[in-house]
Amino acid sequence: MPDTVFKMLNDTICADQTQTPATLSVCLIVKDEERVLGRCLSAAVQFADELIILDTGSRDRSREIAGEYTDLVFSEPWQNSFARARNYAASKAHCDFVMWLDADDVMYPEEIRKLIDLKKRLTPQTDGVFMTYHNFGFLSDMGLRDRIHRRALACRWQGDVHEAITIDDSMNIILCPEITILHKKEYVNEPNRNMRIFDDVRSAGRLSGAYMLSYYCRELALRDYRDRALEAWRALLATNPSAQRVQYAMVFMTKMLLRLKAYDECRQLISTSVEQYHVPRSAFFCYLWGWPQRAWGMPEKPKGSTGLPQPCRLTLRRI
Repeated sequence: MPDTVFKMLNDTICADQTQTPATLSVCLIVKDEERVLGRCLSAAVQFADELIILDTGSRDRSREIAGEYTDLVFSEPWQNSFARARNYAASKAHCDFVMWLDADDVMYPEEIRKLIDLKKRLTPQTDGVFMTYHNFGFLSDMGLRDRIHRRALACRWQGDVHEAITIDDSMNIILCPEITILHKKEYVNEPNRNMRIFDDVRSAGRLSGAYMLSYYCRELALRDYRDRALEAWRALLATNPSAQRVQYAMVFMTKMLLRLKAYDECRQLISTSVEQYHVPRSAFFCYLWGWPQRAWGMPEKPKGSTGLPQPCRLTLRRI
């Protein structure tokens, strides 16, 4: 994604204060999310002009809870494709812009106030908005993700798993890192769902490209499928990937190899990433030490943190 398409929110020209703020549809796809859905919707209803819920086969009270916040609750059987589900939900939107959320996303009052203000600054020329995404818990990573799209672009999701809307250099994209969406997964409904979808995609001969292969490396590495993960890693490198894609896969691959005590392979993988694909050396160590913020150029260590934990020093000496 070319840097030239991005600009910071503070660099944009504010919309005329007499102008009606842009309207915002918020879309969610849910299945058996009764434990967290109310938390998400009670926040979203404060800034959304329209809430759209697509239920893909819940057997709990998810539909009932959704109905307490909106009349726009739709049902469609799960088709093993996140892109299909997101496009279906977005197709029901009527507002100027469309924002996607997951049921286990959390927005605190300060973020809600920022989102309300953001609506006043969106113009018809805005194509999308990136915000800070903080995946809190098992993976604990942080970065910028596109959360809002102009409605005309909101039905362009691609990818059955780890879906995305392609951003190109013709788009007017705003970076808004000051708004943070916390992804706080409390439980996992289907632990093997992503792996199952990837297997189907691979069997259909549709597993290609650096983006999907980097996520495939992640899924395999998380399960310690060493041989398959290394095969996927080699396939990724064969695509002439960007440093960003290599860095993303490298994090999970190196953690897997360290867990399996495959130190020689780990050293070689890091060396390849750094020397051939120009991944910053700091990126690996920041993730290994549990400081993903620094790897993304965000605030570095938690307040009060001093030095490296002893286990990290030991790991550093091993590799």
